[in-house]
Amino acid sequence: MKKSDIKDLIENIIQDLTNDLGVSAVLLKSQTVAHFLGNNEFSAWVKNEQNGYEDASSLPEYRKIPCMVYARVANYHGEITRAVPHGAINSKYQYLYDFTVMRPIAEIESIALGCDEKTISQPLNAAYFGVFQVLFPGCFIQSLNREVSTSSFKGVLSCFKSKLLDFFLRINNELDFDLDFYSTKNQQIISNYMVQNITAGIVHTGTGNVDTSNSTIVGGHNNIINDHLRKEIECLLEQIESINERVDEDEIDIAECISEIQQQLKKQTPEIGFIKRSLKFLSRVPKIAAESAIATTIEQLIEKLL
Repeated sequence: MKKSDIKDLIENIIQDLTNDLGVSAVLLKSQTVAHFLGNNEFSAWVKNEQNGYEDASSLPEYRKIPCMVYARVANYHGEITRAVPHGAINSKYQYLYDFTVMRPIAEIESIALGCDEKTISQPLNAAYFGVFQVLFPGCFIQSLNREVSTSSFKGVLSCFKSKLLDFFLRINNELDFDLDFYSTKNQQIISNYMVQNITAGIVHTGTGNVDTSNSTIVGGHNNIINDHLRKEIECLLEQIESINERVDEDEIDIAECISEIQQQLKKQTPEIGFIKRSLKFLSRVPKIAAESAIATTIEQLIEKLL
């Protein structure tokens, strides 16, 4: 294939991405370009996105989604499902709150665009029961599940397509098509982009590498909260704090949850998904749910954070 043909193919891919074409067709063309560019890092990225990631050590940051853990516990009174706030367990196991998405990008697109449910639930191995058991004295854990919003899969898809578009725009402008693609200059341009935008955000998951395979569907996050929305959330937290003293066994959980939301709001780029899950947890506390005005405000804020 001539260099001019490769340039035409790159421009064709740019057009496809601009028109929001499905990822399958775009990746096939990208695979062809990767072959002729001869850059190992880019070829590996395209291959992994096309076939799925086998090794979490090569997983980019945009494929890590914050999630919530729910424990179903029982005692002689009966059963109840409780959310376990981030930070409640030993820091050694905080990776359990990172939902690492290993599937091919085409499958992620299918979930993001074709799923009518709001969340994906995935059971945690019984080996983790002991980690959470200390939080529920007098009870025994029946199951642990992680939940993540399906809208977060749209964020993964959008981020991948954005990075792929940016890559092709960059090399279309910066590659010297008069030189061989294997030239030091051209390879450096490609490698620099990969290091700065893809491999720089590799996920470290410790022993907590968990794929979404076998997940059960049960029900993008961006990182922007404007000042008005931030103040609305802060006002809500103040209202919840005002009734906290009237809440019995849930009081500590509420205080921790409020504190964690407040910490997120102080960040320049708060984790929207985490704030939504925390608000959802608060909405399930019986005495908060009984406060109709607060319950309604929580629902409205969750909608605004979509």
